[in-house]
Amino acid sequence: MEVNTYLSELQGSGKKKESVTGVLKAIRNLRDYGFGYVNFGEPISLNQYLNQQAPDWKSEINALEAPKPQWLNPVVAKLSDQIMRHINQAAALNSINMLALCLLASDKQTLTRQELLQQLTCYLQLQQQAPYHRLVSLPEMSPEQMIDHAEKMQKIQVSRDSFGELVSLTPANAVLMSYYRNNVLHLFILPAILAAAVLRQGRLNQQQLLTLVEQLYGLLREELYLYVPSVSQYSKTLLQQLTDQGLLLQDGDFYQAPAQHSREYFMLRSARA
Repeated sequence: MEVNTYLSELQGSGKKKESVTGVLKAIRNLRDYGFGYVNFGEPISLNQYLNQQAPDWKSEINALEAPKPQWLNPVVAKLSDQIMRHINQAAALNSINMLALCLLASDKQTLTRQELLQQLTCYLQLQQQAPYHRLVSLPEMSPEQMIDHAEKMQKIQVSRDSFGELVSLTPANAVLMSYYRNNVLHLFILPAILAAAVLRQGRLNQQQLLTLVEQLYGLLREELYLYVPSVSQYSKTLLQQLTDQGLLLQDGDFYQAPAQHSREYFMLRSARA
């Protein structure tokens, strides 16, 4: 509903003040916006959190005229960071953000319907078999239904040519869809690192891959508000799942990409983007 406003603000426009007139205008322009999802992350007890971070907090903020304690700003900043990680752990995967993830990673933001179905299935299986977090919710629609829903919502365009049925984004929608993609990008960043590493290096053993993921995780953790209890264990689970899907080939302790021009190679390239 507010994606256009969000994009305008990213481009430098000032945030418009809320008003009764604005609310009435929004009501007049209401249309079918699809489905809404409400997920709840892990709760945080503020009392317990403050007791851990600043044991004397009650006495230090009790007086109305007392100066702001020095610990307040750092503790609030740390708490806000934790809240963002809990929000990301309860992300909702749906037809729009998953199609955005697939199409924005493709050449010219276009895939055949069959390629798109394969990529959607791949991502769904990753979150089913190697979930980023137990609170991440998965779409109830099948990949076919997800494409049909996105077309109905006018987020994608479907056409036909000699290759068959093509699903693509218009230039305008590609910008808008980046908003939806960014909401779930963190769920797939670690498998993307594994895919990119194998495609770039050709052949790597498990320890090399785990070391690389841990190094990049440290860089991306703050940017994407990531939290994985054990990066090494989660990466091993991802490697197993990518191997089970045929996107990686295992030879002893080494991993490599499938044959070029194969369906699995194309899917691995899409996953690394």
